[in-house]
Amino acid sequence: MSTLAWVLLQLTGFVLGQSFTNPIIGFYPGTSTIPSKQRYNVTIALILPYKSFWNFTSSAEYKNCGGFCSWMRQMDSGAEMAITEINNCPTILPEITVNILRVQGWDQKISPGNGIGGAAPVAIELSERRDVIGVVGDVTDQSSMITAGILSQYHMPICGGSPNLPDLSNKANYPFYFRVAYSNKWGSDIASLLQEWNVKRVALVYDADDSESVGACFDITQSLFRSDVIVLSKRSYHGLSNRYDYDSIIEEFLLVDTRYIILCAQAWSNSYHFIQKAAEMGLITPQHQWIVTQPPYPPDYTGTALDPNFKAIQSRWENCIRLIH
Repeated sequence: MSTLAWVLLQLTGFVLGQSFTNPIIGFYPGTSTIPSKQRYNVTIALILPYKSFWNFTSSAEYKNCGGFCSWMRQMDSGAEMAITEINNCPTILPEITVNILRVQGWDQKISPGNGIGGAAPVAIELSERRDVIGVVGDVTDQSSMITAGILSQYHMPICGGSPNLPDLSNKANYPFYFRVAYSNKWGSDIASLLQEWNVKRVALVYDADDSESVGACFDITQSLFRSDVIVLSKRSYHGLSNRYDYDSIIEEFLLVDTRYIILCAQAWSNSYHFIQKAAEMGLITPQHQWIVTQPPYPPDYTGTALDPNFKAIQSRWENCIRLIH
């Protein structure tokens, strides 16, 4: 390990409370009964917040963690299924057996934040391993910017599974990064929808603490301007704050008498509290139409139709909110 990598590991472990001194969680060896696949052996690194769920042994533990841990476990299990299929198919990579190297990524369940401190030493660790030919991950936007930026300097391909940040599409900064998820560039679609409805005026609010939401809001604003849709008010709030002070935003929206409101925010975030306050102050009615980039779920909503919150959420959306998701 280089001196730079060692220094970054020590500093981030000390300052941020997460230990990245040894980010390697484990090795999953691929196996194959096909003789031709024994010729070459390659390893793909999978970056996930493993420490949030890796030692879980019961469904109750996953339930207590919420939808996040189950989602991460599904990603890991999906990776195992994929290499099992590859390693046992004679026509896919016919001379290659694939392994998985599990790597700890930035873990927002253990220590919330944007992941910059943890992502850098992990990327440097991977860049120095000669057995890894590519990476799948990271799962957050800003940590992916660091991971993709560093690994691109080493010409190591990295595939993002969930980040939607539009900036990650910049090939000048991230030439070896690609993703299977779409970018949050919905501006032209939303502008086309509003034109179809003959809407000329909107208000817009976004979570200033979430880079993905900021990027989506910027793209939407540009498209609205090009489509001659007037933004009566553009406001932001701090999604990482525990102070749910949204009154001034909602009062301004009521003052400008907007019927169409665009909300750029993550699901399972403070967007739910914002929606609650909007309902209390009379901004969610049959006369108001909301367009949201992610569903404003309650923090304790598990994300399934079996959840007791589901019918209440469904009823509110059907009566008052149009979702673009």
